[in-house]
Amino acid sequence: NRALEIHDAAANRIAANAACELAQMAIAVFVYLAAGLDTISVLDIFVLQSFCLIGSNSVPIPGAAGVSEGLYLSAFGSFFASKTMLLNCMMATRGIAYYISFIFSGILTFIHHIYITLKKG
Repeated sequence: NRALEIHDAAANRIAANAACELAQMAIAVFVYLAAGLDTISVLDIFVLQSFCLIGSNSVPIPGAAGVSEGLYLSAFGSFFASKTMLLNCMMATRGIAYYISFIFSGILTFIHHIYITLKKG
């Protein structure tokens, strides 16, 4: 049934998108734990990071880097031992979230390009 196939494809895309978003939010949790901090729970970190992502995605600024960093600083500021540690963790979180995604997307694009090139000729 064609309608069922379309429904399944849409459900798979939604699930994949949700998994990507959850992975993006989990980065802040892992950076916080790697810093040796334990003043708030993993669930609280996850929720704060999700608010930061929703806030930065809601602002129509290309990249929204400043918005994202400002939200991170205000949301997590009281949970870090020092401002230096807060800034370091923010940069690690942003760096991993952006650059790992960027590199992974580049690799997948390159693989797809090779696949299409080999398929044509």
